[in-house]
Amino acid sequence: MGEIARKTKLSYHRVLLYLQELLKMFQIVKENEFKNFINISRKLVSDEKDTPFVALALKFAPSILMTYNKKHYKQAELEKRNIKVKTPLETLKELGISVVVAETKLKRKQGLIKFLTKFVSLFKRT
Repeated sequence: MGEIARKTKLSYHRVLLYLQELLKMFQIVKENEFKNFINISRKLVSDEKDTPFVALALKFAPSILMTYNKKHYKQAELEKRNIKVKTPLETLKELGISVVVAETKLKRKQGLIKFLTKFVSLFKRT
Protein backbone atom coordinates (compact mmCIF):
# COMPACT_ATOMS: atom_id res chain seq x y z
CA MET A 1 0.00 0.00 0.00
CA GLY A 2 2.97 2.26 0.45
CA GLU A 3 3.51 2.34 -3.30
CA ILE A 4 -0.13 3.27 -3.89
CA ALA A 5 0.07 6.05 -1.31
CA ARG A 6 3.26 7.37 -2.86
CA LYS A 7 1.93 7.29 -6.45
CA THR A 8 -1.41 8.87 -5.56
CA LYS A 9 -0.02 11.32 -2.99
CA LEU A 10 -2.58 10.04 -0.52
CA SER A 11 -1.56 9.19 3.00
CA TYR A 12 -1.00 5.55 3.86
CA HIS A 13 -3.82 5.92 6.37
CA ARG A 14 -6.23 7.25 3.70
CA VAL A 15 -5.44 4.34 1.32
CA LEU A 16 -6.03 1.91 4.18
CA LEU A 17 -9.39 3.54 4.96
CA TYR A 18 -10.44 3.27 1.30
CA LEU A 19 -9.51 -0.39 1.22
CA GLN A 20 -11.33 -1.14 4.46
CA GLU A 21 -14.50 0.45 3.06
CA LEU A 22 -14.15 -1.49 -0.18
CA LEU A 23 -13.62 -4.79 1.59
CA LYS A 24 -16.95 -4.37 3.37
CA MET A 25 -18.60 -4.77 -0.06
CA PHE A 26 -16.82 -8.02 -0.93
CA GLN A 27 -18.20 -11.48 -0.81
CA ILE A 28 -15.96 -14.49 -1.37
CA VAL A 29 -17.46 -16.70 -4.07
CA LYS A 30 -16.11 -20.18 -4.69
CA GLU A 31 -15.64 -21.22 -8.28
CA ASN A 32 -18.26 -23.97 -8.06
CA GLU A 33 -20.85 -21.31 -7.17
CA PHE A 34 -20.58 -19.60 -10.57
CA LYS A 35 -19.18 -22.28 -12.90
CA ASN A 36 -22.68 -22.92 -14.29
CA PHE A 37 -22.50 -19.45 -15.87
CA ILE A 38 -19.12 -19.91 -17.60
CA ASN A 39 -20.42 -21.30 -20.92
CA ILE A 40 -22.96 -18.53 -21.47
CA SER A 41 -20.37 -15.96 -20.37
CA ARG A 42 -18.01 -16.99 -23.19
CA LYS A 43 -20.64 -15.80 -25.67
CA LEU A 44 -20.86 -12.38 -24.02
CA VAL A 45 -17.19 -11.35 -24.20
CA SER A 46 -14.62 -10.85 -26.92
CA ASP A 47 -11.70 -11.62 -24.60
CA GLU A 48 -11.77 -15.07 -22.98
CA LYS A 49 -10.01 -13.68 -19.89
CA ASP A 50 -13.15 -11.69 -19.05
CA THR A 51 -15.37 -14.79 -18.86
CA PRO A 52 -15.18 -15.26 -15.04
CA PHE A 53 -16.19 -11.64 -14.44
CA VAL A 54 -19.30 -12.04 -16.58
CA ALA A 55 -20.09 -15.37 -14.91
CA LEU A 56 -20.03 -13.65 -11.51
CA ALA A 57 -22.12 -10.77 -12.81
CA LEU A 58 -24.69 -13.24 -14.14
CA LYS A 59 -24.82 -15.06 -10.81
CA PHE A 60 -25.41 -11.83 -8.91
CA ALA A 61 -27.52 -9.93 -11.44
CA PRO A 62 -28.58 -7.18 -11.32
CA SER A 63 -24.93 -6.14 -11.40
CA ILE A 64 -22.50 -3.49 -12.50
CA LEU A 65 -19.38 -4.85 -14.12
CA MET A 66 -16.61 -2.28 -13.74
CA THR A 67 -13.84 -2.20 -16.36
CA TYR A 68 -11.61 0.04 -18.45
CA ASN A 69 -12.21 -2.27 -21.44
CA LYS A 70 -15.92 -1.89 -22.13
CA LYS A 71 -15.34 -2.94 -25.73
CA HIS A 72 -14.52 -6.49 -24.56
CA TYR A 73 -18.12 -6.99 -23.46
CA LYS A 74 -21.29 -7.43 -25.52
CA GLN A 75 -23.06 -4.69 -23.62
CA ALA A 76 -26.47 -4.92 -25.33
CA GLU A 77 -26.68 -8.63 -24.51
CA LEU A 78 -25.53 -8.05 -20.93
CA GLU A 79 -28.10 -5.26 -20.46
CA LYS A 80 -30.82 -7.79 -21.40
CA ARG A 81 -29.53 -9.90 -18.51
CA ASN A 82 -29.65 -6.94 -16.10
CA ILE A 83 -25.88 -6.30 -16.13
CA LYS A 84 -24.44 -2.86 -16.81
CA VAL A 85 -20.87 -2.43 -18.01
CA LYS A 86 -19.34 0.78 -16.63
CA THR A 87 -15.97 2.44 -16.28
CA PRO A 88 -14.77 3.15 -12.73
CA LEU A 89 -15.67 6.83 -13.12
CA GLU A 90 -19.15 6.00 -14.44
CA THR A 91 -19.63 3.64 -11.49
CA LEU A 92 -18.60 6.30 -8.98
CA LYS A 93 -21.06 8.74 -10.54
CA GLU A 94 -23.87 6.19 -10.49
CA LEU A 95 -23.18 5.36 -6.85
CA GLY A 96 -23.33 9.08 -6.02
CA ILE A 97 -19.73 9.29 -4.87
CA SER A 98 -18.13 12.72 -5.17
CA VAL A 99 -16.93 12.56 -8.74
CA VAL A 100 -15.98 16.21 -8.92
CA VAL A 101 -12.98 15.49 -6.72
CA ALA A 102 -12.23 12.28 -8.60
CA GLU A 103 -12.35 14.10 -11.94
CA THR A 104 -10.28 17.11 -10.93
CA LYS A 105 -7.62 14.98 -9.29
CA LEU A 106 -7.88 12.04 -11.67
CA LYS A 107 -4.38 12.33 -13.09
CA ARG A 108 -2.88 12.35 -9.61
CA LYS A 109 -5.11 9.57 -8.35
CA GLN A 110 -5.10 7.39 -11.45
CA GLY A 111 -2.85 4.84 -9.75
CA LEU A 112 -5.37 4.47 -6.93
CA ILE A 113 -8.30 4.15 -9.32
CA LYS A 114 -6.50 1.42 -11.29
CA PHE A 115 -5.66 -0.32 -8.03
CA LEU A 116 -9.26 -0.14 -6.86
CA THR A 117 -10.49 -1.41 -10.21
CA LYS A 118 -8.48 -4.59 -9.74
CA PHE A 119 -10.12 -5.15 -6.36
CA VAL A 120 -13.59 -4.00 -7.32
CA SER A 121 -14.29 -5.57 -10.68
CA LEU A 122 -17.89 -6.27 -9.82
CA PHE A 123 -20.40 -4.22 -7.83
CA LYS A 124 -23.58 -5.92 -6.75
CA ARG A 125 -26.36 -3.39 -6.97
CA THR A 126 -28.44 -3.03 -3.86
